[in-house]
Amino acid sequence: MQLPKTKLVLAALLLGAVSTSFAQSGPYKWALSPALGLQAPQIKGLNDKALKAPLLGTGEVCPTTSCGDTTPSQTIYLANFPEPIGASANAGLELQWVQSERHVFLMGASTWDGSTESSIPAQLPVQQKLRNVDYIRRDKLSYNEFYFGWKYSLFSVPNKYRFYSRISLNEIFDISFREEHIFNIHEPKDSVNGDLDGVSRIFVGKGKTTGVLMGQFGFGGEYFLKKNISINGEWSYLLSERFFNFRDTSRDSNFAAGDHVVLVPSVRPSAQGQPLGYLPPDFDSSRDLTKETAGPDGVPVTNMNLRFDGWKLLFRLTIYY
Repeated sequence: MQLPKTKLVLAALLLGAVSTSFAQSGPYKWALSPALGLQAPQIKGLNDKALKAPLLGTGEVCPTTSCGDTTPSQTIYLANFPEPIGASANAGLELQWVQSERHVFLMGASTWDGSTESSIPAQLPVQQKLRNVDYIRRDKLSYNEFYFGWKYSLFSVPNKYRFYSRISLNEIFDISFREEHIFNIHEPKDSVNGDLDGVSRIFVGKGKTTGVLMGQFGFGGEYFLKKNISINGEWSYLLSERFFNFRDTSRDSNFAAGDHVVLVPSVRPSAQGQPLGYLPPDFDSSRDLTKETAGPDGVPVTNMNLRFDGWKLLFRLTIYY
């Protein structure tokens, strides 16, 4: 199997940098750098599409206090659109092997976590009665990564400050997505529909994947507080080789058969074993799903293809030893 050209070029650059650093190396030192900052991946398939998709479904509502054998169904259309997931916290730890004043071999690991939430008042048919609910939608995306690379000093004054460039290969793994639809029922206990006051109905959809290769390129500045302690500011950009989607999917719900509700969440697989996708954001809300043969499950789903391309801004405290 042939490696993509991007991988070969990046690998060649890193190997060349490491070999050059050994040729120029003097007495080496180690350095350890905890890092904290922000990362803003593009994730357009989630922000621009999935988060703007409605929640659909059907539910039964009795026209009177007692239900007959043929209870009419009604279409459920709920538009709860959270804000896009933007720049979010990135934290990690980096180990540096200092080969010379100009060349540093580095390796490290970090984690990123982005989330968004929105809440609206709504009505949902549960157990054949129309209930007042607080509808909360939460979306969370996270990943871990490890990387190795090379840092080159562009200009420096020993033990005072330096400006440098960096390049690395990053392996993104343990990528997780989670979407929650929470319906908190709140109605006066003395009302006709007050028997479920304080009860919550929850639907959770999840997706996982792993193994995304990315290249990271950037620049930074380092200021020495002491001979062996410095602070760093670093800006870089990550570029991935391909789109990815979530093929390992699952869902949980505490909706029961007696609730007489069928929901089609905003983000879900099109079928069992299919990648995670999203419902059409431009879905026609006047469409009567109760009269369609396939019901709400007949609504098409588009695969949610994502990329983590985007900028990263980190601040480090580096300790040399």
